[in-house]
Amino acid sequence: MYTRARLENTLCKNIMRNKFKNPFTERLGKAVPFVSRRSSFFRYGLVFVVCLASVFLFLGTKAVLGTLSPFLFLLGAVLITAWYGGLRAGIATLIFGIFFSLEVNIVPAMTRIDGSALRNFFQFLLFIFESVLVLFLIYRRNKSYESMQDQAAKQSLIATVGAFSLEEDNISLVMDRIVKSITKALNVDSVALFELSPDEKFLRVRSGMGWKRGVVGGKLIDLKAESQASYTLGVYKPVIVNNLSEEKRFGSDELLTSHALVSSLSVVVPGNPRPYGVLSIHTNSRREFTKDDVNFLLSLSNVLAATIDRNDTQEEAGVMADVNSKLISLDPQKTLSEVISALVPGFADVCEIYLNGGSDRANLIEIKSISKEKERLFREMNEKYPLNNTSKRLTAKVLHTGKASYYSVIPESFVKDSSIDEEQEQIFEKINFLSKIVIPVKIRNKTIGTITFGSFSNGRLYTKRNFIFAQQIAGRIAVAIDNATLYQEARSAIQARDEFLSIASHELKTPLTSMLLQLQTVLRSIKSQSLANFSIEKTMVSLESTIAQSKRLSRLVNDLLNISLITTGRLELEREKIDLSKIVSDVTTRLEDQAMKSGSSVVFINKPKVIGNWDPIRIEQVVTNLVTNAIKYGNGKPITIDLTTDKKYAVLNVLDHGIGIPKDQQEKIFDRFHRGAVNSSIKGLGVGLYLISEIVKAHHGKISVKSTPKEGSVFTLQLPL
Repeated sequence: MYTRARLENTLCKNIMRNKFKNPFTERLGKAVPFVSRRSSFFRYGLVFVVCLASVFLFLGTKAVLGTLSPFLFLLGAVLITAWYGGLRAGIATLIFGIFFSLEVNIVPAMTRIDGSALRNFFQFLLFIFESVLVLFLIYRRNKSYESMQDQAAKQSLIATVGAFSLEEDNISLVMDRIVKSITKALNVDSVALFELSPDEKFLRVRSGMGWKRGVVGGKLIDLKAESQASYTLGVYKPVIVNNLSEEKRFGSDELLTSHALVSSLSVVVPGNPRPYGVLSIHTNSRREFTKDDVNFLLSLSNVLAATIDRNDTQEEAGVMADVNSKLISLDPQKTLSEVISALVPGFADVCEIYLNGGSDRANLIEIKSISKEKERLFREMNEKYPLNNTSKRLTAKVLHTGKASYYSVIPESFVKDSSIDEEQEQIFEKINFLSKIVIPVKIRNKTIGTITFGSFSNGRLYTKRNFIFAQQIAGRIAVAIDNATLYQEARSAIQARDEFLSIASHELKTPLTSMLLQLQTVLRSIKSQSLANFSIEKTMVSLESTIAQSKRLSRLVNDLLNISLITTGRLELEREKIDLSKIVSDVTTRLEDQAMKSGSSVVFINKPKVIGNWDPIRIEQVVTNLVTNAIKYGNGKPITIDLTTDKKYAVLNVLDHGIGIPKDQQEKIFDRFHRGAVNSSIKGLGVGLYLISEIVKAHHGKISVKSTPKEGSVFTLQLPL
């Protein structure tokens, strides 16, 4: 099996030496040497030696045999020199033979006109005819042999390139090898592989040789422009141009004329479902390309097409397998970092992931590029031009709309359309995107971020197939993030549950212990004291304390029961027309004593009549919990309650001036099993706000909080009328 090094070595040797082995031509080469490799010194040295030998043979045999014509020896000399030295050596020998025959045989015979002289003249003419025939036959033999050698060389080259393409994963390297092979095998001045853009609007010189700087990888040709490449795609068959200046099938090809090219041959590189592009060869001088040249170019274009198709399939499978292997981590940050490493450079020259960070802004989570300098430019852009509501970048558009977008070829207007000032334009121009895909990352139909794939100059042009593949990757990333997030939330919930159970057991045990002690005290006094000494007052105090603790225990149990109803979805509302102002007044009156004991005062400053269709028991529970919390955390300062209405809602504000709630806790205080910022002296299960939130949600209302630590909090309740 070929290794990559062996394939490259074989290919280079075959191209440079033009030494392609074939069993038939090897046997033919042993019988008939390939004279095109002989040096001029050898050829004409052979002429001198053979001619000299034929003269000596003629003179030597003449002395022995008498009169003998030299034509036999000279014809043999022509045969030998033409066979081993080529056509020119044979012609040189023939010229020598003509002059030698004239000097030795013909001119002396002219002094006498007889049968012998006439016979010599006809022998001379026969010698010339036979020599010319020998030269012609040997010339045809050499041309046929050269043609067979050329065909064998091309077949061997095609086989070698095919084997190389099977071994090599880098498609750009395969393209470059094919271009070099064509240049050497066909001895042309320029070779170009034109890639058709996925939107079928442009052609790009993806690979080539013999072109000015900036053409390969950067030159875009509008498919509507008159060019040989676009014409070849249109007719979908090989196109031969013998003289570009005389060509009338298409207009002036700017790319070819700017390089002073004269003759050309171009073929379509097939693809599925559309052609990949065009493969063309060019010369600076006039040349008539043969059918063999066409077949050779078609064969290599087919090899290239098969390689591209196989490479795309293998690349997608390899990238997806690599991505899947990285998605097993339950750490979101680690997952995204490893996934991007699997995508660059396998599927993109640059890859970046943004996730929503709140406050209408997305945060750059991970970025990786094949260029450290361009990666620095991306980070610089993120710092100076964050992804928010004012951003004009394609990533911001996809994040806000939730719709994926891609450009197979970045249009000229892209930089200006994506920038808000000249500095951002300059950064975009330095990055120099060639092709780009931006996919939203969605979890349960909610866009949580974006993932961007981009290629730079001379990189890949993303196709519809790549676009679909990128969406599959984004889907897997979304699932991985969701799993990791759910895992983290589950761990936090379990931890909160354990803390809640610990607190709940302590809170339930406290009133039970107090009740038990009071009852034991009463029982002990009854047993140990006489009826005359029995204190009714002490007994009443103990029983009142027991009743208070039992009420507290009842409230705790009710809270737990309410949590059970909510979590199992069995919370039912019994709605009726009620006045919210009356409920608030009743609650404030009932909690006056508790407020006074804590040093606070509760003031209901606005008492409009607000009628709504609500569950009176649940709404009373909500108001009670809000006011109770304000008393607990009010730090002995006044508490203000305000009730207003608008067209749709009843709005209740409960304001305290107590310890407040830290900003990082304000979104969490309504969660189940979460205890907010409290001090150690305040007791409770910490589920009151969760119960409030769920009851309000059941009424299709809203509950929110605004708070500043050490300054107080205001809870706002909105109930639909």
